Parts: sequence; C-alpha cells; structure tokens
Amino acid sequence: MSQYKFNRDHIKQSDMIGGYGAGKVLVAKQLREDLKELYFDGVEDFFYQAQDNITPMVSILKETFQTLWDDTRTDFTWTLPNGFRCHLKPVETVEITVNPFGQFPISMIAKAVAPSSRNTRLGVSIIHSCDGYVADEMVVRCNYNPDALLRTLVLVDEFLMMNQNHVATGYCDIISASVIERLEEEDLLDFTLDQLYTIRARCIKSLDYKPFPVKPIHDGFASHPNHDEVKCRIYSEIMAEITDGHLLESIIMQLSGKPMARIQGDLTGQMVRECSKYAVC
Repeated sequence: MSQYKFNRDHIKQSDMIGGYGAGKVLVAKQLREDLKELYFDGVEDFFYQAQDNITPMVSILKETFQTLWDDTRTDFTWTLPNGFRCHLKPVETVEITVNPFGQFPISMIAKAVAPSSRNTRLGVSIIHSCDGYVADEMVVRCNYNPDALLRTLVLVDEFLMMNQNHVATGYCDIISASVIERLEEEDLLDFTLDQLYTIRARCIKSLDYKPFPVKPIHDGFASHPNHDEVKCRIYSEIMAEITDGHLLESIIMQLSGKPMARIQGDLTGQMVRECSKYAVC
C-alpha cells in the first residue's frame, strides 16, 4: 500500500458514514466514488484497518450503540446538558387496510411508529444530538444575555459568601451556558463549590467580550470576521468540556438504565484548548 496516498477528500465521506454505522457495501460504494482512478477491489479492507489503527474508538462506539438498541421499544429518550430532551421514535413503512363505511377495503402505505430491527439510527441520532448541543452552546455563548449573566454572577457571589462550607454531589460535569443563564438561587445547592467557581469564572470571561450573533449551519458557525478569534476560542472550550466530561457515558446510562464506567482516552481538554488548530468554524 505504500504506493498509494489518500488525502482527506478521498476518505472523509467514507469515514463519516462508516462511523455512523454504514455497512461494508455502502462504504465500498462511497470509496469508489471518492477515490475514482485510485479505487481497487478490496480497498475498503485497508480503509477499515486504517480506521481501527487511527481511531479505534469508532468501532467500539458503533458496537456500543448497536447493543443499546431494543427492537421492542418505540421510544428512546435522553437529556443533554442544556436540558433538551431527545426522542427517537422508530418509524417503519407499513401497509394498513381501512374499510370506509363498511363498503370496500382500501390498502394504503403509511409511515408509523413501530418497533424496528434496524439499529444504526440510534448511533446516528446520538451523534446528531451532540452536534445540536454544540450548536446551541455556540449560539448562547457567543450571543449571551448580559443581564442574565450579571444576575447569575451576583447570585453565585452571594451564595459563596454565605456558604463557604457547602457540599453537594454535583449537578453535572458539563455545565451548559443555557443552564447558567437561567439559574435560580435554589439551583445553586446542586453544584459543588468547584462547579460554582467555574460558573463564576465563565460569567466573568464571557462578559469580557460583547455578545455577537452566529448563524449555525450544521457544524459551521458564520459570524462577522471581527469575532473569529473569540468564536474559535469558544468552540475549542466547548470541545474541551466535552472531552473532559461524561456526555457519552451519561447518554448511554440514560438509555440502558445501567451504570457505566468512565471511558478512558489519551486526549484531554487541555490538549484540545492548546492544540485545536482545526477548530476554525
């Protein structure tokens, strides 16, 4: 294989659909389309081998998502750190027969919520829900509400002054900007002291720049060029929080109803903050 060199354009689409759970036939078809004259029979085997070597968690996650599927369920639900609830309802094409006024039967093809044996859609939905969380965080953090952050800052400062020995189990390891903007005094009891200081620092850091609007298009975020530096820093910070957090484990536990050990990896949030040269959105 040393005589072949493939770039990002050659494998990006195959890597994406393969990560979502597409089978070997679909991946081979995508590789044929993208590689063009470089394609040869069996190249998908080398693709999978390279994928396992470079991103071994992709295969593990695909298998994990598949094991979570229950072909008797008609609703899969999980909640993201910003409070948004996600619902996946399997929809199948079915044939139904009606008999209007008892005169004559009519058969119709319709879409209906029904148990399904096809399980790749759960992994795809989980991934897209996390994309949606990132998009919501970008919108809220870039175009934050100054009055809401100032109000939260005052609440936190007063609480810390009066409760220096406060102890809590922790609200969530990933603290959403949407949650920070709508905090009430009684909500502060759910956070640890470290988390409260994190919220305080986040408020102060946000108030250092003027809010600006962004227009998200899937995982791209358009804004005025003057805001690019701040926007990219915010994006990297969100990615770092997810890296250090337990978002995936939380979703899996919600779906399975069982505790799950922390997934250990070599990547850390600090590495994302310092080395995220690709985080230009």
